Amino acid sequence: MSPVHDDSLPSGNTAAAPQMLLAHHLKQIKLPTVLREYEKVARECARDDVDHPRYLLRLIELELIDREQRTVERRIRATGFPAVQSFDYMGTSVVSGGNRRSHRIEAWSGVLLAAIEVKADISLVKLAEQLQLATEHGGRFAPCMI
Repeated sequence: MSPVHDDSLPSGNTAAAPQMLLAHHLKQIKLPTVLREYEKVARECARDDVDHPRYLLRLIELELIDREQRTVERRIRATGFPAVQSFDYMGTSVVSGGNRRSHRIEAWSGVLLAAIEVKADISLVKLAEQLQLATEHGGRFAPCMI
């Protein structure tokens, strides 16, 4: 049996040719994560002495995870919901409570925590009543503000 000769590879500098062909084929069959990660995963697998099937398994798992994530993102965009924003994006004024009501509640956090320690399954209505009893002026606290 004669050795197989690959005529699709150009002669000359063939070191880059397989990588170029691999990139082209991976784009053509739509495996962008494999294209982006195969060299890094290959180095990790060589360092960890991982066999070929496990190398391929890692690559394909990365591709599947990436596809699932893109599918979820695409479905969320298709619903027309507003963009998801984190507290980091909004700034610290939202996280630290930027209005007077939240500062009032924070001032009474000791009363709230003490009431929760006494009865762990206390309702918001009962917490509001506890706050009203604890204030000198009979302050009003709506359950939705707690």
